[in-house]
Amino acid sequence: MRVLGYVRPVPGLSVAAQEAGIRAYCQGQSLALAGIVREEVSPVRLARRTAGAKFLTQLQEGSVAGVVVARLDVLFVDATDAHEHLRLWATTGLGLHLSGLPVALSGDRLAGAVLMLDGIVQMRNNRVTDRVRETITGRQKKGKRTGAVPFGYRVGVGGTLVPRPEEQEVIAYIHKQRDAGFSYRQIATALNKAEVASRGKRWHKTTVLRLSQREESGWRPELRAGG
Repeated sequence: MRVLGYVRPVPGLSVAAQEAGIRAYCQGQSLALAGIVREEVSPVRLARRTAGAKFLTQLQEGSVAGVVVARLDVLFVDATDAHEHLRLWATTGLGLHLSGLPVALSGDRLAGAVLMLDGIVQMRNNRVTDRVRETITGRQKKGKRTGAVPFGYRVGVGGTLVPRPEEQEVIAYIHKQRDAGFSYRQIATALNKAEVASRGKRWHKTTVLRLSQREESGWRPELRAGG
């Protein structure tokens, strides 16, 4: 079986030690080591690393049947990172060898590890969702703003929304252009050519559409909207 090694500096384990362990493991397991991909210090997820991206490309080419690393934190920075790739490897038949334990995960064993990661990732997501919900609920109880400040307004004294004159002029311009029969795309193009400031980098037809629909609906800001 041909396998591909991967090394990256991690706390408590040098790259040299990782390489030596991988070579010894492959020799002991009668695995053909196709090569070792060497990564510099990189705290980002596997796919966003320089050598990591090349490593994943080699795996996709199908020339190897497995991956060999000293331990999981060499490959991945967190459970979400691991889950993303191990789920794919489990379905494509790639094996994962941890030379530092040593242990080999493939087939049902790798699928079982992915199932466990499913639960870990879901619990993490649930905790994040709960924290966000608690924060929003707490701010709402205090009468504080929980969203972005709408275009055409700014946060004034006491946390209320007050009109922003220059943006109100833009809204009035949009109304006038719509009444004259111009499309949302044409209005967005005109605003960009005139270098009219937007909340984003440029004006888009969808932005003009939302503003137009908001005003046509009779929307008005709540009295208490900031903090």
